[in-house]
Amino acid sequence: MRLAFILDEFPALSETFIVNQVAGLIDRGVTPDIFALHRGNTQQRHADVDRYDMLGKVTYAPVLPQGKFSRITSGIRHFPRLFWQNPTAAINAVNPIKYGAYAKSMRLLHHAAPFFTNRQYDIIHCNFGNLGHMMARLRTLGLMPGKLVVQFYGFDVSALPKIQPTGYYDELFAQASCLMVLSNYMKSRLVKLGCPEEKIVIHRTGADERKFTFKPRTLQPGEPIRIVSLARLAEKKGLEYAIQAIAQVVDKRQDFIFDIIGDGPLRQPLEEQINRLGVGEYVHLLGWQTQEQIQQHLDQSHILMAPSVTAQNGDQEGTPTAIVEAQMMGLPVLSTVHSGIPDMVEHGVNGYLVPERDVDALAEHLLKLMNQPEDWPQMGQHGSNHARRLFDVNLLNDQLIEIYQNVLQQS
Repeated sequence: MRLAFILDEFPALSETFIVNQVAGLIDRGVTPDIFALHRGNTQQRHADVDRYDMLGKVTYAPVLPQGKFSRITSGIRHFPRLFWQNPTAAINAVNPIKYGAYAKSMRLLHHAAPFFTNRQYDIIHCNFGNLGHMMARLRTLGLMPGKLVVQFYGFDVSALPKIQPTGYYDELFAQASCLMVLSNYMKSRLVKLGCPEEKIVIHRTGADERKFTFKPRTLQPGEPIRIVSLARLAEKKGLEYAIQAIAQVVDKRQDFIFDIIGDGPLRQPLEEQINRLGVGEYVHLLGWQTQEQIQQHLDQSHILMAPSVTAQNGDQEGTPTAIVEAQMMGLPVLSTVHSGIPDMVEHGVNGYLVPERDVDALAEHLLKLMNQPEDWPQMGQHGSNHARRLFDVNLLNDQLIEIYQNVLQQS
């Protein structure tokens, strides 16, 4: 099976699920050619990126200059090579009558550049709906024939359609053989956008259950309760509400630590909030950590807090990988009724769910978990069983191969 894997950025620290997927495909004898629009952070990266030589499999799009004159100059420089490889596609890529500002600005030519290739693919797998939209457009140029498969993850069915013209995905829905979503909630969103229901498959992201060893959570005499969040420091992660909840909890208990692992654009505002609320003794921003460090931290923790919210621009989660990892290791989870999270956390069984942005409810249920450590082992076992049954990447990657095979059998 010849597979092209289309990404916006690679490697991306917050997208462990992409690395897991690529590694799983290689393990199953399907080595994808990776195409990425942007080069990610190659200094801080997951170990499997090197273990599987993923960087050696990547073709990057040329850097798109910011200035109009620079873009035109860059486009002129690339055009002869692309014209030599595919004259019709190259001419169409700069045709403003057919493609408007996308062509006139030279963005279309730069995005198309890595796909001027003689390699033929059975499956074109785009990660995120915006890249599926782009690929559907590029295929009208005569590039990248093959079956089109697109995985949606969250913002691409929530925030993105709100800022794009009506019918933004129509061309993609017509061309794609299969559109994958993470949850029933996301499936309903895609159907509302006009996607034929018969093209939609629920395919989850997860974690490698072999790397996340289950351990019943217990509290030793005198030991502080260790609460942890694993998240990019972005609005939809809801961490500001977690910190507000901690400020309420401190009035009743002080025998705990709340560690936040991750980095992102809200680091400074969160630091300021921690200082303003006077909870710096309890709340620690630990920054980015390797997968191995995360596993070690989860092993030492008691409760995961994942207070996701819908961002002001409509951006939403899919099914957070952090919840899967914590559940596999036996942590009860405190989260919100948000997107696909109710598919992961059953209220009162493997954790608790509260409404988005409800600080009082977060504090109440966090205290409930803290006050009832005798419930942790059973909650953790339920969560681990659930995560291993539905979110183990080894099973999911087997399912992905089956999805590809089913697509190839379509007429």
